[in-house]
Amino acid sequence: MRVFIAEKPSVAKAIAEILGATNKKDGYIECGSDYVTWCFGHMFEQAEPDEYTPDNVPRNESGKKIWREDELPIIPEKWIINPREDAEKQLKTIRHLVERADTIVNAGDPDREGQLLVDEILDDMGCTKPVLRYWCNANDTVSVTRALKGLENNDKYVNFGRAALARGRADWLVGMNLSRGFTLSAARGGSRVLLTVGRVQTPTLALVVARDLEIENFKPIPYHNIKAVFKHDKGAFVAAWQAREDQPGLDSEGRLIDTKEADKLVAALTGKSGKVVEYKQEPKKKYHPKAYSLGSITAVASSKFGYSGEQVLAICQSLYETHKLTSYPRSDSSYLPESQHADAPQILDSLRVTYPGIAALIDKADPKVKSKTFDDSKVTAHHGIIPTMHKGNVERLTPEERNIYDLIVRTYLAQFYPVHEYKATSIIIDVNGETFGAGGRVTTKNGWKDVYSDGEDEEEKENESEQTLPSMRNGDEIICAQAQRQDAKTKAPRRF
Repeated sequence: MRVFIAEKPSVAKAIAEILGATNKKDGYIECGSDYVTWCFGHMFEQAEPDEYTPDNVPRNESGKKIWREDELPIIPEKWIINPREDAEKQLKTIRHLVERADTIVNAGDPDREGQLLVDEILDDMGCTKPVLRYWCNANDTVSVTRALKGLENNDKYVNFGRAALARGRADWLVGMNLSRGFTLSAARGGSRVLLTVGRVQTPTLALVVARDLEIENFKPIPYHNIKAVFKHDKGAFVAAWQAREDQPGLDSEGRLIDTKEADKLVAALTGKSGKVVEYKQEPKKKYHPKAYSLGSITAVASSKFGYSGEQVLAICQSLYETHKLTSYPRSDSSYLPESQHADAPQILDSLRVTYPGIAALIDKADPKVKSKTFDDSKVTAHHGIIPTMHKGNVERLTPEERNIYDLIVRTYLAQFYPVHEYKATSIIIDVNGETFGAGGRVTTKNGWKDVYSDGEDEEEKENESEQTLPSMRNGDEIICAQAQRQDAKTKAPRRF
């Protein structure tokens, strides 16, 4: 008899569907000789400091021990975890099933916390029975079936849980000790405010405060740019003036701040002839955008749709857990395992059903193309977020879910398009000893950029100022038809 312990009911349900659910009970599902039960996230929590401090510490009106510097730092010799109040009933069910089982299967989410939350249940029970690990990055039937066929020894993954345990204990030590220490220190000066300190919270807050102060104290500095329209026999274009190191009127950052000097340059350059000092044109390629990690899709969704990090995570979780349309969302990797490449034809077929509105783009995708995103050496515990083989219906998604799903799908499709190719052109011009420079590009093969309806990939926006430069040769005569001073000011840094 095998007992699968899933991190949450939705994962338990996905496993039970493949195993063949025969009877649903209170807290578990029977699947023939197998049983599938579940947690509700972490079922245990760290003990409060009161359980580690001496019994003779005085208590306040609520029965809690008072905070004293005498007890700091609180460093447990033996760590205590307690069942969450709302988890006791389900823990009893899990314990009952584990006692009857021959083999346990840890079906926590495929990450550090998912490993720990099942391992700590088994450790608390003193379980010595064989434990296997179910490791699955998606909840569609193909992925679940594959993971069930590939169960491995749980010992292979135990260090993931230890990492989560270390992180949790570090958070506890920093939070519990420093929050008390700073609060008590402030109280000596008459403060009655609780000062919370966190291992992540406090340095993050410090970065935000430092940036806020930088913005508050920012004073814009006016400066000048000089641009000019140049005329060549084969066409006109715009180039920007490049200051010499000994140019009068520059500040310490190399900006031209002297208005008179700027006007003098404009007057001296307009209408003058010059020469092409350097003209270069070379073919270049831009490789496919990487798959999304949680961090990268959060950044894009924030910029494009104004979604918060919390919103993006909730949407990605829903696409993964509820709709089964995308892979595990809490990934820090933007790469895909090379074995995933073989799944491309099936995923593309599923996308035709799920997202018929972009069928033309799907049909142009060539699953034989293998982008550099498929790289085993760069995949961490999880691969990038991609569509699954589950055949759903995009019309059932909320507008927010559809926006995020569209980002994930298009970036996946881009992997199976040709590389984007273009000719990059650069030019250096000399006019009366002053230097101007310009750059441009001409697309020769749009490749994977065809996938993006707005003409821009989400990984990197193109420089809007780029232009198409006429064909020239070194030494060609050129006319500075019109130089112009452009006034600007330095800008305050953006808020995070």
